[in-house]
Amino acid sequence: YQRRVRDKPNLTLKMTSSSSSLCFVTVGSTEFDDLIRAIDNDTFLERLQDLGCDELLVQHGRGTYEPTTLVNGTQLGINIRVVRFLDSLDAFMRRATLVVAHGGAGTATEALRNGRSLLVVANDALMDAHQSELADRLARDGRVLTSTCSGVLDTLANDVPSFVTVPKTPMPPARAGRLARLLDAALPASAWIHNATDDALNAKTVRSLLVLGSGGHTAEMLAMLQAESIGSVRLRRMLQPRTFVAASTDKGSESALRRVDAASVLERVPRSREVLQSYVTSVLSTLWALVACVPLVYRAKPRLLLVNGPGTSLPVCLVAYILALIGLCPPVAIVFIESACRVHSLSLTGKILLRLGLCTLFIVQWKELATKHPNAVFLPLIFDDDEYESAQSDEE
Repeated sequence: YQRRVRDKPNLTLKMTSSSSSLCFVTVGSTEFDDLIRAIDNDTFLERLQDLGCDELLVQHGRGTYEPTTLVNGTQLGINIRVVRFLDSLDAFMRRATLVVAHGGAGTATEALRNGRSLLVVANDALMDAHQSELADRLARDGRVLTSTCSGVLDTLANDVPSFVTVPKTPMPPARAGRLARLLDAALPASAWIHNATDDALNAKTVRSLLVLGSGGHTAEMLAMLQAESIGSVRLRRMLQPRTFVAASTDKGSESALRRVDAASVLERVPRSREVLQSYVTSVLSTLWALVACVPLVYRAKPRLLLVNGPGTSLPVCLVAYILALIGLCPPVAIVFIESACRVHSLSLTGKILLRLGLCTLFIVQWKELATKHPNAVFLPLIFDDDEYESAQSDEE
């Protein structure tokens, strides 16, 4: 995330004493004015007092609503800071007593990997109300609490006090080893670069193009590369040389990538569709993105194209497929990983790619979605699934 503090754009956000009790409210990289409006009152602060919180950090993204009660300063004994964006959520996730967040997969992942108590208020204004899918699935497993904007104050009074007292086991890192093994088995022999090395993890590599998307899509993609597990090390060494692609307006993905993989090349393309952009205007912006992707893909000449759902990935996939078809680029394996926030329905990008039949592998991460699409590969990478665990015995 790009750091930008309201009315003070160059202010550096400093950590306070680790003995304080922090409530961290975050809406991610988009806007969620309904949630900010629902908590912008003294009743919310009184609920935090009852929970023992003496610090509140509100990250409200690109919203147009400006809080009037929750402003920088101290109220009811609570130190309040209000910002639009943060460079990283991790430092605040690590020390928050309670996280109140939208239902994005990236935010949920960070909170659960840090063992935090998470109250999810899904932003149902987004496409297909997909945040509710993930929130309800995680709540079913007892990992999070859920609420609505209209009910968040009641949830804080009735359900959160007991929930925050239950110790939370940090969720394990992304299962990158599963993806590495699948790629090893599924990619044709001609795609691999065979290296003369004694290192078994680096014996063969594949020229790769990875597409990032703002917010959760980038968080999911980078989660598989940044963990210190053997699986992540193997995947990082396998995807070489690798180039990342992000939309020209996507500032957050670049800063996130530099923290994880500072040496990698990042290419820019026009964004094919903004969040909440109409389908009509999306056709024109996608056509422009298609044209811009041609020289990028031609230079990169990937043998593996790894994408996980952002609209930016659609023109890249189409151009890579066409250039390989007409012989201007070598054959490319397109591997689509549906976002972990998609439990029951595919994303628009997923629907299009599946209908066009462009993918070498089409991966979904929840059993419910795999049941609806029998040709998809069921492979949980971000959140573990009990049915998968009972049928597999893999080690990271």
